[in-house]
Amino acid sequence: MREVIDAAAEFDEFMPRMLESEVEPVAPGVYLNRQVLDTPFPAEDRHYTVRVETHSFETNSGPGWQARWNHVEGSGNIRESVGSWTLLPVEPDRTVVIYRVLTDPGGRLPAWIVDYAAPRTLRGVLGAVRDRVLAGE
Repeated sequence: MREVIDAAAEFDEFMPRMLESEVEPVAPGVYLNRQVLDTPFPAEDRHYTVRVETHSFETNSGPGWQARWNHVEGSGNIRESVGSWTLLPVEPDRTVVIYRVLTDPGGRLPAWIVDYAAPRTLRGVLGAVRDRVLAGE
C-alpha cells in the first residue's frame, strides 16, 4: 500500500482525472508534486504543486506511515489542497488507511457542484489505490 501512495510520479497512470504528475525531490522524505487534473466542463483543467512530507512511526501493532501535503501557494489555479494518507497496521496482513483531504479547486464552479463531486472523487481515488495495490500482489 505504501509503495502505491508514495509513488506520486506514477499517479497519472492510475489516479482518476490525473493528466500529469511530476515529482521533484527536496530532501529525504520531502518532495514537490506538480499535478494537472482533467476537470469536467465548464471548468478548466486544474494545475498546482503540493509539498509532500513523509515519515514512519511506531504503533503497538508495528510500523505506521504517513504522507502529508500542503498546496504551494501561487503554484497553480487552485485555492487550496491540504491532506494526508496515514497507514496503521492492525494485523500482520491488515492495514487501516486514513485519507484526509481539503481541496478548494477555485475557478468559477458553484459550491454545490464541488460538494456534489467530492464524494464521487473520493470513492474514485480510494478505488484506484485499492486496484493498484491488488494488481501489484
